[in-house]
Amino acid sequence: YCRACSPGRKTCHYEATMQKTQKEILEDFARGRECAEQVCMILAERLGDDADTLRRSAVAFGSGMGCAETCGCITAAMLVLGARYAARAGSDDATVMDAGLVLADKREAFLKRFLAAHGGALTCKALLGHDIFAPGGRAAAIQEGKFASVCAPLVNATAAELAKLL
Repeated sequence: YCRACSPGRKTCHYEATMQKTQKEILEDFARGRECAEQVCMILAERLGDDADTLRRSAVAFGSGMGCAETCGCITAAMLVLGARYAARAGSDDATVMDAGLVLADKREAFLKRFLAAHGGALTCKALLGHDIFAPGGRAAAIQEGKFASVCAPLVNATAAELAKLL
C-alpha cells in the first residue's frame, strides 16, 4: 500500500495504475526510453521527490548498461531501493548502519526473486539470448520479438516486485 491508502483498503489505488501495457512499453522503447528509465517512471508516484532524478539517472543503465550486461531492470531496482532505504546525507552512524541493513535485506529479496523467476540470468545477453551490441544481435532480437516477449514483461514485473518492497 502507498502512503495515501488506508490500511483498511482491500487494494492500493496505486496498484491499478502501476502497470503499463506491452504496447506502451514498446512505444516508449521506440521513443528511446530505456528499460531502467521505464521502471522508474512506473514507480514515480511512490518515489516522490526522487522520481525525476532517478528516472534521469536510470537512463545510463538501460540496455544492460549500454553493453548488454546487467539488465537495466535490475540496475533500476538497485537505484530505487537505494533511494528509498539508504540513509540521507548527514545521518548519524547508527542511522547509516541501520539503513544499510534494511537496504541489504531488500536488495537480497529482490535479487533472489528475480534470479528464481529468470533461471539465474542477470544479463541482457542471457535474458534475450542475444548480444544486442554484437553485429546482427539487435536485429535478431527484434526479429524474434525478444523486446516484446522478454523486455516489456520484465519492466512491469520489476516494477511490481519493487512495489512490494517499498
